[in-house]
Amino acid sequence: DLPGWCVPLRRTLSTIGYMIRPIPTLGLIYATLNNQTKKIRFLWVPLAVEWVIYIWNLFPQTAFITYTDNLFDFNHNPFLAFLRYSVFIVGALYLVALTIISAVIFKDKNKVEIATLVVLAFNVFAAYLVEAIWNINEVGSQVASVGALFYFIFVLLKVIKIDPLTGLYNRQTFYSNAKKNRRISAFISLDMNGLKFINDNFGHAKGDEALAAVGGLIYKCTPKGKALAYRIGGDEFCVVCYDMNKNQIQSTIHVLDLTINKQTEYKVAIGYAYRDNNEPMDVLMKAADEMMYEVKDAMKKDSTKLLKKQPRRTR
Repeated sequence: DLPGWCVPLRRTLSTIGYMIRPIPTLGLIYATLNNQTKKIRFLWVPLAVEWVIYIWNLFPQTAFITYTDNLFDFNHNPFLAFLRYSVFIVGALYLVALTIISAVIFKDKNKVEIATLVVLAFNVFAAYLVEAIWNINEVGSQVASVGALFYFIFVLLKVIKIDPLTGLYNRQTFYSNAKKNRRISAFISLDMNGLKFINDNFGHAKGDEALAAVGGLIYKCTPKGKALAYRIGGDEFCVVCYDMNKNQIQSTIHVLDLTINKQTEYKVAIGYAYRDNNEPMDVLMKAADEMMYEVKDAMKKDSTKLLKKQPRRTR
């Protein structure tokens, strides 16, 4: 048994413990969104509501979880017991939000990784549900802690593959994917024009803004499930096509040219090469780059952009 003065202390510490349970999940949401946190301040609302509810539990006359002088004994006010579920409801809301945000923010939409994330969130939710229904103390917190660790590893693995400015895959990921994938059918090389002019005259912040805009447009024009877009240098991008025929490749090139060069203030030179005889990736890249530089020279001279010419054949 506990001394009488320990009962209110136990109630206070236990209440605070319930109040802070959803915070790690909310913290993971903010960490995932990084610099976009200003747009989601409303996510604090469920936590604030839960805090208000549990603050009532600090006062004996409104407490919905009451304690005795026995360390392992506690009771629920039959009229207010439903209030204790607020912590589990808020935690579940944050898990759903975290799952959706993660699925949206990572542009590659890898089905296996998204499924892993959903299973991870479901396991944590199930643990909280078990604790809420059968009063198995701390199982939710323990599973959530392990889940948070695995989620952090998941995010870390994703982040190191992504270019932070454009959201496209980075150079390291490009070379990693190129070495192990034999389904590549074409390589499209893109080089942004005028970046130095923007940096010199408007500052590097505007240059970064332009790169991010172009990267977003390239991603938008890349056929999902059939091609992957990368930023492989300062103003150099590429799209790697998988199991696409020549008509599909030409359609992708046309959409890229139309969307960026014809409909925005930005300009990119585009070159491409088909993979006809299982050529090595470096040979394919060289052929596409040669065409891209010809197009770039032509664009500088304000002449025909050469996109309709036959692509170079690899030897």
